[in-house]
Amino acid sequence: MVNGQVINSSGAAAVDAEKETGDGIPKRTGTKNGTSPGRTSDKIKESPADPSPPQQDRNSAADPDSVAPNAPSTPSAAKDAKDANDPNSANSANSANSANSANSANSANSANRADERLAQVQHNYVNQYFQGAIHGKGAVAGVANRAPSPHVRATGPMRKEEIDHLVECYAEPAAFGAAQQALQDDRVVALIGEPGTGKRSGAVALLRSAVRQARMVVLSPDLTLEQLAERRFEPGYGYVVLDRVAEPRMSGEQADFAWRRVQERLRTCTSYLVVTARPRTDCPPPTSVRHIGWEPPPVESVLRVRLRLASHPGPAVDEAVRLARPGCTVAEAAEVAERICAGEAPEAVWKAYDDGTYEAVQHWFGADRPIREILQVTAVAFAEGTGPRTCEQLLALLESRLDGEISRVSPGPDRWNQSGGSPAESAATEPDATVKPVGGAAARLDHRRAMLDIELLTVERIRSGTVTREAVVFRAPSHRRWVLTQLWSHYSVDFWNAVQKFLTDVVNSPAAPWRPGTLTGARIEVSIASALAMLASTAYEEVTEYYLQPWATGEAGARGQAMAAYVLWEMCTDKGLDTAALAIAREWAQSSSPELRETAALAFSGQLGVRFPTDAVKWLWHLIVRETTPGIGTYALARFFAVLVHYEEDPSCVLGALAYRVRKQLSYTRRSQVKSLTFVAVMSVLAVRDASGRPAAMRWFAERPERGARLVELWTAALCYWPLRRLTLDTLTAQLRALPTLTRDPAAIAAALGRGLGAAAPGERELGALHSDLTRLALPKCPADVIVPLLEELRKAQSRYEG
Repeated sequence: MVNGQVINSSGAAAVDAEKETGDGIPKRTGTKNGTSPGRTSDKIKESPADPSPPQQDRNSAADPDSVAPNAPSTPSAAKDAKDANDPNSANSANSANSANSANSANSANSANRADERLAQVQHNYVNQYFQGAIHGKGAVAGVANRAPSPHVRATGPMRKEEIDHLVECYAEPAAFGAAQQALQDDRVVALIGEPGTGKRSGAVALLRSAVRQARMVVLSPDLTLEQLAERRFEPGYGYVVLDRVAEPRMSGEQADFAWRRVQERLRTCTSYLVVTARPRTDCPPPTSVRHIGWEPPPVESVLRVRLRLASHPGPAVDEAVRLARPGCTVAEAAEVAERICAGEAPEAVWKAYDDGTYEAVQHWFGADRPIREILQVTAVAFAEGTGPRTCEQLLALLESRLDGEISRVSPGPDRWNQSGGSPAESAATEPDATVKPVGGAAARLDHRRAMLDIELLTVERIRSGTVTREAVVFRAPSHRRWVLTQLWSHYSVDFWNAVQKFLTDVVNSPAAPWRPGTLTGARIEVSIASALAMLASTAYEEVTEYYLQPWATGEAGARGQAMAAYVLWEMCTDKGLDTAALAIAREWAQSSSPELRETAALAFSGQLGVRFPTDAVKWLWHLIVRETTPGIGTYALARFFAVLVHYEEDPSCVLGALAYRVRKQLSYTRRSQVKSLTFVAVMSVLAVRDASGRPAAMRWFAERPERGARLVELWTAALCYWPLRRLTLDTLTAQLRALPTLTRDPAAIAAALGRGLGAAAPGERELGALHSDLTRLALPKCPADVIVPLLEELRKAQSRYEG
């Protein structure tokens, strides 16, 4: 507790410490949902146990330190930095009057609510999805009946092992030679193709043929051509931009000129660049750089390359190729080859492939189906992994919404077809009695039995410790995606209006059995998000216009904003949609709507940020410096840092950006609002705790002390910033107390931290004050094997001045 304020996990008390010296400004509040236990309640298949409005110019972020024109100046904007950093200054925390203390308490409450909201959003998603609490289908995941995506970034240096694996398993398509020649001639080439055509593997193989060593870097898809032309490329390196986000306001002539600049830059740096993108119909491709149409290699080639690499005998390879199914994608062929290499028989693998194909689901929809069965598979498609009782309740809600929209659902080859019936009955003169609105209590009594009679569905029993629960799932992992595809292609706009209202009811109904904060509510939230991400690959505009945009603007409340962030996170599991998710969040971050900016902060603080870390830091900082107080952008940056540490990803992008901003602000002689926001952001990052409750900053330092220079720089800067000094000392003390739980050798880590602080301290006076304060505050509270080595290293640093 500092000056009456409790330090929360993201350093929210920093707001009050700033206010006491005239820097603090009241912040906008967030909300936190309540919690309550949920209930779940029968062919049963055993499953393994759970593992557990006008927009600003997009380039306006080029100078994130510039403050929005209408941002109010702080009361202390004219104070000299000397007064702010002098321990003897009269402008200390003791100068706060009672009115300011009351305002400080309000600010702390607001900051706590913003941080708690972020924590709740991430807790629901991480615990219910990535730690496998939804249902266990093999590894973790459950809602999508598939293994979770790896927590890996999409940008940054590529590992040599990854490059070698992609190249040795690569089957060249017909256009490979032309692209290779273009890269050699021009040092840059663009591969244009749809998702799933192997553009990423092709880009890596092309660069590997051009650079002598496996030195490749994946750049952000959000980079503009101007930024590429100004970038410093390392000599002899290969660079790739995957699924580059187009610049809609750039004309053909402008694009040609920008591409020529990029080409000249690459020649000067003796580097190579491959850019991949989707086809565009709104404008012709530039002529200054060759754009190669990209098609996947033959499935037979993929199978032969991979099976021969695994030393499979020729007859087995021929058998696998002979059994290859028409329409099999490259990714599916690679999965088939992997299973055969693992020892499965080719015939059995292809039989399993048939069971999960699009044709199997298409055949089910092609038969005459009662509308109740259609609604049952629809409810499960959006809530897979929940219990039978919850599925029944969701089905009743969907039925009521459909009854309110139409009196008849009209499937057919055209989703706008209103002629009636399934494809088999569309020509009938008499309407089928099964295709009528479903309602009435008696009609719902057999829902569970009828649901379990549907051949696409089954129930799994999932063991979690001593508890077993039931989950309704699709029989094959891929059925869910194909069901959504069939629903979209068969049913009219009235059906999808009912679905949209149904899902919004689920999200925005606090009194429902799946209310927020419950286990069932969290399962449904993540399940809906994964279903909408799947639907986006088929009906992108439907998802963005009728779900993402309304929810992100707050039409479904705070839970709807969290759901919009979840959908973007789920889109990151699809390499064809991850860049689209980035583009959506970027637009929200630049919006004039506070709700959209808030949702963007939520999105960048989680899996979208893990996927594109440098973009997340850039846009979160864009939000931070445009806040009039330390708000959700500040705490989103801290939470993002904690997520990176928790998933053992490199958080240097956060630490490096903050260190740069701190050095920039310290170069100014006067205090400003941006300076205050910068140090509150630093304090939030230093104080935040990860999903396990451990201090993220100290955990990172304990695991990698040799890479802790920037973290030590931030600790030193915060300790020397007088408005936050006491808060920083208390935070450091609390983290030193936790150090024995983070490492087996706390004395060595504490000594390394002490050496770093001693080397980074700007002078003898600061070193003496730090040693004195830690002796007074931390020595009585911290274990001796932690605080004593740290103080000894600080004393050694002092002796350099004494000598």
